[in-house]
Order: sequence, then C-alpha cells, then structure tokens
Amino acid sequence: MSLNEAQLMQQRDLHEAWLNEQAGITGTGIGIDSGGNICIKIFTNQMSNDTKERITSKLDGLVIDFEETGEFNAF
Repeated sequence: MSLNEAQLMQQRDLHEAWLNEQAGITGTGIGIDSGGNICIKIFTNQMSNDTKERITSKLDGLVIDFEETGEFNAF
C-alpha cells in the first residue's frame, strides 16, 4: 500500500499506543527506508525477531522500517 506522509502519520498515530507496549520499541516516526520509500520508522533497542514479526504482521500492508537506535535520553 502506497500512502503519503499524512496518511502514514495517521496510521502511525492509530497504532502508536499498541506499538509503545511492545518490548524493545524506543519510539516511532515517519521517515525514509533504505529503498527511498516513505515509511513508518520504528526505533528499537535490542528488539527480538518475534516482536518484529508481530509488528510486521499487525501493520501488514504498511511500509515500515526498523532502526536500531538504543535508548533515547533527554538532556
């Protein structure tokens, strides 16, 4: 499914509470994947493959990209 930025933001917002409950997620956003596609970015900290598969299954049809960032710390 090819969505524009506003549509992806709406989908991210729709699923954000559920996503933040998943182990290993440090944040979400909208960005560009390695193929140059606009996507939902999922920032992670040592996320298991099982969790990635669960997220991919739940967000089926949406372009998502996992990025290992570690924990975010506010300064």
